[in-house]
Amino acid sequence: MSTCAEARFHLSQCGLARLDSNGDGVPCESLCR
Repeated sequence: MSTCAEARFHLSQCGLARLDSNGDGVPCESLCR
């Protein structure tokens, strides 16, 4: 993943829960601050 939008898409559309490691609904904290 290279952008926050891409990470959000994969979390919401593909259900990749592993992108949201702390369970707060924000994927890839390193990208989505």
